[in-house]
Amino acid sequence: MQALNEHDFRALVDNHPRAIMLSTPEATIVYVNNQFQSVTGYRPEDIIGKTPSVLSSGLHSRGFYSDMWVCLEETGRWEGLIWNRRKNGENYPQWLTIYPVEYDGRKLYAGIFMDVEELTANDERLAINISARQISDGRLEDLLDLEVVAEGIETEAQKTRLTELKCHRGQRYLMARPSPLASLAAM
Repeated sequence: MQALNEHDFRALVDNHPRAIMLSTPEATIVYVNNQFQSVTGYRPEDIIGKTPSVLSSGLHSRGFYSDMWVCLEETGRWEGLIWNRRKNGENYPQWLTIYPVEYDGRKLYAGIFMDVEELTANDERLAINISARQISDGRLEDLLDLEVVAEGIETEAQKTRLTELKCHRGQRYLMARPSPLASLAAM
């Protein structure tokens, strides 16, 4: 079997089912694939040469982005839910993965994402029927076999109730990364 040549590889990336964006360490977009245009509405000629912040919804704090880049530098990867804005001005949720890549002797950052609004609206496999009783009994983590992270904890009463519900990770609204509830200082 023969290895893919650059033209074949480019066709594969151009037609990948997830949106792909490459940017420089100086935050200049140098490439987007076809799915990027489908999700965001931006054609390559609209976006190449601009910064990724053109996609910002304005819903995240500077601290959010700072934490994102700290995580990327420390672990070599960031993945999570982010709200961005399409060319038409509509805000939407996307699941984004960012990681560094080297190409032709240059360091770039690859951002690969998908619109999760469409996924959650169309994919019945994501529908989970959880009764209010199961949630109030504090069995949410066990039921879903997930670690639940509470966001927007603003009062001691909220922190106490979440601990009672066996939610052991949380963060204060726009102030910190998720951390064990026990480690959060009294508010």
